[in-house]
This record gives sequence, C-alpha cells and structure tokens, in this order.
Amino acid sequence: LIKKGIYISKKNKKKISFVDLGCGDANVLTQIVKLGLLNIGEVLGIEPSAIRRKRTKEEVKIMEGFAEKVPCKNNSLDMLMSSQVIEHVGDDGPMLDEVRRVLKKDGIFYVSSVVKKPWGFWIYWKEGGFVSDPTHYREYKSQEEFENLIKNRGFEVIGRNIELFKHPIVDLFIRLLIKLKFVKPANFVKIYENHKWLFWIRNIFRLPMVGFYNVEVLAKKR
Repeated sequence: LIKKGIYISKKNKKKISFVDLGCGDANVLTQIVKLGLLNIGEVLGIEPSAIRRKRTKEEVKIMEGFAEKVPCKNNSLDMLMSSQVIEHVGDDGPMLDEVRRVLKKDGIFYVSSVVKKPWGFWIYWKEGGFVSDPTHYREYKSQEEFENLIKNRGFEVIGRNIELFKHPIVDLFIRLLIKLKFVKPANFVKIYENHKWLFWIRNIFRLPMVGFYNVEVLAKKR
C-alpha cells in the first residue's frame, strides 16, 4: 500500500514531498529512498525520541516532532505515512487532524495500526486483557472501526489490508534476557547491529500472534 500511495502521489509530478511521521530508526524510510521510489524530492522523517533519531542513517533527514503537533506547514505535503504510531498517541483524533492539516488537497495518507480480536492472546497483560504491546493506549476492535475513525476526520479510504501479526522469535528471547537483567535495554538494537546473522534469522522465524492483526489503510484528503 505504501508503494501504491507513492505512485498515486507522483502522478504528473517529477518529485513529491514525503514525510514519515514517527519514523523510529527510519529503516522503512531509508529503504524507500534507496529504492528510488521518491525521485528524492522533499523527504523527511519525524521522530520524538532523541535516541532513535541518533540511530538513523545518513541517507534521510530526521527532525524532532510529535504526532499531535507536526512541524510542517499547512497544505505542504504530497504524502504522509505513519506506521504503527497512532496506537501510541494518547488521543488519535488530534493526530489525524494534524495529518489532514499538513497534506495538500488530495494528499495521500498511509497509516497502520493494531486490531485486536476478542480472542487475542499474547505475552502482555494490561487493564484486564491481553495486549500486543503494553505501551499502546489502544488497540482497535476491528478494521471497520479503524477505517471509520479515518473517514470521520476528513479522509476517503482508497486502499486497505489486514493480516495476522507475526512476531520475531529472536526478539522474544532477547526481551527475556533483558527482563532477567542479562542484557541492558539500551543494547537491544546493538545486538542486531553487531550480529548481522541474527537479523537474518529474525526475519525468517516468526511466531503468529493469535487474534492480533496489522491493519493498513491508504486514504486521500477530502
């Protein structure tokens, strides 16, 4: 869906303005740039964490910013993507209003999050139920609920996808070592950086997360 959004944004344009909101280590944004999908127009990653900003590659420009207050001008972006971020924001409505503010007319918005079914089961427990991540403020009940949230904030849904989450088994093992205090939390990423073969294994061996789904929506500003 991200590629589809880029192709729609690039229609009749040589270059586009593109922002990854809550880009983390900017791994996805870096891959997009390396593949040449954007023709290197105005490309920007926005991330609130100073630690994660320091870990980003030189290929992309990263700046400090928050989902509830995007550091971009009104009607300035051709496309904005935000992957697995909205569930970390205290109030999803103002975030969507900010996205709409900074997008141009007919600007494209890619957003993904978590859908949890009633039978969802995982290793984390929060407020009387299993969750995929205890730092989430919410996990949506259905694809329809997530789409309606976006529609009600001034967007037209033009693409969708939903699939079962599969969690890297290696991550679970490393998090266990962190919990047992054999590994410092700050060294989580360094383990993969220092052992490239682990990253290869990470991408192959994944455990299905029962009842938890990755929901993706591609939308256009109305």
